[in-house]
Amino acid sequence: MIKVCPVGFALRYTPLNHPSEISSLTAGSLFNDLAAGARLRCQGVEFCDEAEADILISSTFKGLLKSLLKHGDRKRYLIWTLDPRFDTCFEPQRYYPLLPPVHIFNLYSNSFEDNTFFFPTSTVLMSQLLMPLRNFHDFEQRPQGRRMISLMSCQAGRRWRLPYEGRDLDLCNLRTEIAIAAYHEKRIDIHGHGWPKDIAIKGNSPGHQNGRNLNIDILRDYHFNLCFENTNWPYYCSEKIWQAIQGGCLPIYYGEGNRIYDDFPADSFIDYAKLGSPEALFWFLDEMLPSEFLVRYNRCVEAYNHALEHHHSTDPMERLLKKTLAKLQAIAAG
Repeated sequence: MIKVCPVGFALRYTPLNHPSEISSLTAGSLFNDLAAGARLRCQGVEFCDEAEADILISSTFKGLLKSLLKHGDRKRYLIWTLDPRFDTCFEPQRYYPLLPPVHIFNLYSNSFEDNTFFFPTSTVLMSQLLMPLRNFHDFEQRPQGRRMISLMSCQAGRRWRLPYEGRDLDLCNLRTEIAIAAYHEKRIDIHGHGWPKDIAIKGNSPGHQNGRNLNIDILRDYHFNLCFENTNWPYYCSEKIWQAIQGGCLPIYYGEGNRIYDDFPADSFIDYAKLGSPEALFWFLDEMLPSEFLVRYNRCVEAYNHALEHHHSTDPMERLLKKTLAKLQAIAAG
C-alpha cells in the first residue's frame, strides 16, 4: 500500500477528475477526487493525512516547502502538474541544498502523446461534430468584420522567459506584443484581466467552466482569434485552438516546435511562426479573400472533427492514471 497526501495548493490539471467531467481539468480539483481516487485505491494507493503519508504531493514547490522543512527525509515528495508554468523542471528529480530530493511529474517529464488531451467536451454542444461553412455570406456578415479577438490575460510589466536548450519556450510575451500592436491599429477586441490601463478591454474572459459557452458566443462575431499557448512544447495543446474553431473563428496560432501539424494540415490555421511580425500578420489578414477563409476554416473543421473522434475513442485519463501510478510506485520503491 502506498500512502499519499496532497498538501499545499490543490492539484490543478490532474487526471483525477470525475470521468463525466474530464474536460473540466482547467477548473482545478483536489488530488483525491472520489472517482479517480477509487481507481487508484484499487491499485494499492491510499489517501491519508499528512502525518501518515509516505508521499506528499503538491502542484508547486511552494506548496511542498512547509512539509519539506517539517518532515525532511522522513517522507518523500512529488510535484504533480501539467500546467506548463506551475513547475518548469526538465528533469525527473529536483535537488535543493539541505533538503531531500523532490520527484517531478510535469508536462516536460511526461509529455502528451497527441494534441487532444485538453480537448473541450464539457457540454453536449462541445461534443458534437462541426459542419463546414458552405458559402461566402458568413465571412462578410459578421458584426465585427475582419477584426481579431483575444480571450487572454496579461501581466503588464512582466517579462516571461523559459529557456531550454538554447531557445525560449515562452509565448506569453509574443502574444501580448501582437495583441497590443493590433489594438493600436484598431484591429482587435481584447477580453481578459491585467491589461495596461490604456488598453480598453471589452470584458473579462469568463474562464474555463460555465464561461466556455459564453466564450464561443463571443467568438461568433469575429473572423480571427489570437489564441497562442503560453508555452511552446510538443503536444501541449490547450483548449484555445479548439475553442476558436468551435466559435467559427480562424485561429491565429504559433505552430513551430509543438507538433500541432500532426493534427492540422498546412494552410489551415494562420501560423504566426511563418509570418514573423505583427505587420506581416495584418497584411495577411487584409489580403485574405473570403474563398481562402472558407478553405482554411474548413480544413480546421476537418482537423477538429478528427480530433474529437480520437478524443472520444481513447481514454486520456486512463493513460495518465497509469503514468501517475507508475510514478508513485517508483518513488515508493526508491
